[in-house]
Amino acid sequence: MDMNIPTAAAFCTGFGQHDTHKDTGEPYDKVTFSDIVAMAENPPQTPKAQAQWTIASRYCGWDARVFEVQRDRGEFGLIGLDFDGTAEQPANSAKEIGAALRAVFGEDATRLYYSSSRATEANPKSRVLLPLADYIPGRDWSDTMEAIHQLLEEHGLRPDPALERAAQLIFLPNRGEYYRHSLKGVAPVDLTPDHPVIQRREANRAARLEAERAAQEERVWKAAERRARFHETGLESPVDHFNKAHSIEGLLGRYGYAARGNGRDWRSPDSTSGSFALRDYGEYWVYMGSAMDDVGRKSAAGYPTGDAFDLFVYHEHGGDYKDAVRSYSKEAGLRSEPVAKPSIAESKVVPPGDERRADVPRNGGFGRLESNAAFMARLEPSDYLVDGICEKGMTYAITGFTGHGKSSLMLYLMLQVATGKPFANQEVEQGSVLFLAGENPDNVRRQWRALCLAHGVDGYDLPVFWHDGAFRISQSLDALEAEAAKIPNLRLIIGDTLQAFFEGESDNDNVSMLNAARNFRSLSRAAGKPTVIIPAHPAGKKADKGNLVPRGGGAFMNEIDGNYTCWREDEIVTMHWQGKHRGSYFEPLDFAMPEKAFPELADTKGRQHPISVVTHLFDSDKRRRAQEAMRKETDALRAIHANNKISEAGLADALGASKSTARRIKERLIKDGLVKKYARKLELTDEGLEVLSDAES
Repeated sequence: MDMNIPTAAAFCTGFGQHDTHKDTGEPYDKVTFSDIVAMAENPPQTPKAQAQWTIASRYCGWDARVFEVQRDRGEFGLIGLDFDGTAEQPANSAKEIGAALRAVFGEDATRLYYSSSRATEANPKSRVLLPLADYIPGRDWSDTMEAIHQLLEEHGLRPDPALERAAQLIFLPNRGEYYRHSLKGVAPVDLTPDHPVIQRREANRAARLEAERAAQEERVWKAAERRARFHETGLESPVDHFNKAHSIEGLLGRYGYAARGNGRDWRSPDSTSGSFALRDYGEYWVYMGSAMDDVGRKSAAGYPTGDAFDLFVYHEHGGDYKDAVRSYSKEAGLRSEPVAKPSIAESKVVPPGDERRADVPRNGGFGRLESNAAFMARLEPSDYLVDGICEKGMTYAITGFTGHGKSSLMLYLMLQVATGKPFANQEVEQGSVLFLAGENPDNVRRQWRALCLAHGVDGYDLPVFWHDGAFRISQSLDALEAEAAKIPNLRLIIGDTLQAFFEGESDNDNVSMLNAARNFRSLSRAAGKPTVIIPAHPAGKKADKGNLVPRGGGAFMNEIDGNYTCWREDEIVTMHWQGKHRGSYFEPLDFAMPEKAFPELADTKGRQHPISVVTHLFDSDKRRRAQEAMRKETDALRAIHANNKISEAGLADALGASKSTARRIKERLIKDGLVKKYARKLELTDEGLEVLSDAES
């Protein structure tokens, strides 16, 4: 049969469930679709413990069996389906599978069907492989397989959801007592943007984003209601107490929900469709189906949503909210009066510090109409932390590549706010600062001390507060807000970095990125409306001045108020903005970031290592620093011309600079076409020779 199959495509393969290369560090072998077809025609008869398997990805490194690795590095070229029935509910027959596959993928789709080693005539367990016309990135694989499974379920099939995991093993043909196989179709599956699978995948993503947004907003206001009630009565909420003591995942297991392979999606025991329509977000859940209309509450998006307590109310108290509150209060020894179940439509409770907007509906739904005068009465003038640059109550990112000084620049801003001194010649409102040191806090300690020493500030008595290490903001929001409320005159919160505090599985997932933005934005609503700034890494490993937006989904940028940028050239760091900025336009701001050594920060052997510290680059300094940069470039050209095998350490010695500075100068000379690199040598170009000649003369 003449089939247009990418036969050269090779996928990760191994032997037996316990085949792991983490100790040897060796890559896995590869297997092609043609190899698998040949196996199906003449299958081996091997014990399951030694049976051959594949992961449908062409990433075959030693860590290829790690889910996160395949999600980040994998490229998938085979759709694998597993139909593994039970005695009570046997697997789908070959005829049923073939009809459903033709309906979803078309008559021409190439599909290899083969029985599993434990198949019987009564329970024809089987697997199907469909080669793809193009590879699917690992970050899209789980969502794509979920869409495929949903479409097949709608045609009566029951595929094993475990194969939605990016590193799940697919066992290859292995003859058992009952074996059948067939090869149908003439073309690989082409998942174009208008294919039903991709349409379903994107519809799922959009629906989840909207459902999650509405559910998160609902969660915030439910918590606000309970906090307000606590302030009025001084009684701990039984709901909060229950949710702290019980996880959603644990309750779902207790109440008979079935987990899908990705571990986040669950099937209700009341579901008639068999779909895994409930997604667990840790602190709350969203159900995108009809089987749980009586559980929790409907969000503004129309989907049932709730927390662990709502599951308890439904499954153990028949939906009686008051009875559940009374029962759990007694069980936990809490003093509490039962309260009416809160209504979304009637909710007008406002978190402390936001009383001026008490008439605005909190559920994202319809509230009440108001006159133009009433609406505009809430207009307030912009209030700046740093005049003309950072507004109070706003949430910003600052994006820069590693080594470009974003954390150093934020530490400098923190120093200026804590001392009330100007930042970039602009007036600063003095106040306290909270720094969440999520990424490399040991290095942040050293940088902060070096900055204080460079500016002649003691530092220990400044109104600066810290959190050492990353944590899950979504699960600690109430505690964090309570601690922040104790800080007097809080003006600035820095969350270092976005990636350190990111809680999702993939920063290409818009829902997860939206969650991250909203977690940080919630901090800007604290008393005094502090400015929140989040240092972030951009996409890509190669430094590119045109790519200075936070890595990940666009939902993050949509949610924040602006994205500052940080770009370093030698000892000059430029701060500007890219992609989005709400507020006054400002010209690029230049800062000096020289490397300084401090005796107080010497290592255990007494060596003083240079540390980059920031001081504002005044206009009068620019010409001198530009001339200094030009001199160093000329010195670098001279050193390379004299020794074309010069190392970075040797170049640093010749320049009287650090290795990192020498590396940046070398890379800039190459980028500007003054130096070319071949093998392990450097050589001046004709233009480089001309520049050096002009400088010498």
